[in-house]
Amino acid sequence: MSKQKIITLVLLDKAIQELVIELEKEFPEERVDHAGIKPIEKPTDFNRYESTPINTTLFAWIGGDGVHFSLLEISDTIQPVVMTVPARLGNSIADYNWILGENLNEFLSLGYYNGWFGLENICYNMESTLKLYQQKTPSKDYYFEIDRRFVKRLSERLSYKHTPLSIKRLEFLKENYFDKLIFKESFVRRLSEKK
Repeated sequence: MSKQKIITLVLLDKAIQELVIELEKEFPEERVDHAGIKPIEKPTDFNRYESTPINTTLFAWIGGDGVHFSLLEISDTIQPVVMTVPARLGNSIADYNWILGENLNEFLSLGYYNGWFGLENICYNMESTLKLYQQKTPSKDYYFEIDRRFVKRLSERLSYKHTPLSIKRLEFLKENYFDKLIFKESFVRRLSEKK
């Protein structure tokens, strides 16, 4: 079995920048929407919500409701990707944060057919989100042609294939990495007062 090269944030950012330039030339009347992984150009504490893990590196946002992705660097190959949904009204830290992949390779492979925008629905409608991210073809309702090309070309440039989303995998990721996330004391305290 050949060892797959781990995708880094630098490689991802470079591939996205090149794709945006390329696609804007092909579609001069349209704007690249990044299919749900719009880069956060200069992550600062201002980009962090109270529910964002403080020991992660922010790298992208979906484009609505403050939903964003961050990376927890544990080792060269284990860098869990966390999705934070700040608008979610939950009772626990896990209601706001989901670990979607063990590294960027796995995370990106979830969006192989349908991008990453719909992932936020995991916390609102798990069944339909699983169905969307398990299918092996693009959804008929999926975005515009420019987004389809963005998703396809990103996978070609970074050499990843589709990985279906599953409850079993989400549970494994949560069990193995969630306790490594660190949150602001004020957020933890606020949630504990709700109970």
